[in-house]
Amino acid sequence: MAKYKVLRAFRDIHTNDVYKQNSVIELTDERAAEVNENLKEKGTFIELIVEEPKGDEFDREAAKEKLKELGVEFKGNASNETLKQLLDEHEGDE
Repeated sequence: MAKYKVLRAFRDIHTNDVYKQNSVIELTDERAAEVNENLKEKGTFIELIVEEPKGDEFDREAAKEKLKELGVEFKGNASNETLKQLLDEHEGDE
């Protein structure tokens, strides 16, 4: 299920729940499409929340190993951003 931000308050026709403006709700893709279809003449009521990946998902050790395999020199205390940049620059050179 995906998360949606409620842009305008509305009542769910299946559950009778009232969803308030600026609240976050979880809906299946099918249910979200149904909400949009049922309310399209009155405007947009929900908006999909796209969650960005968290910075801690970057695998620092794997990046360092890959750079070593590519023969790229870097400082051991290089920032994650530097490691990402070096990977982007050198992975195409393989």
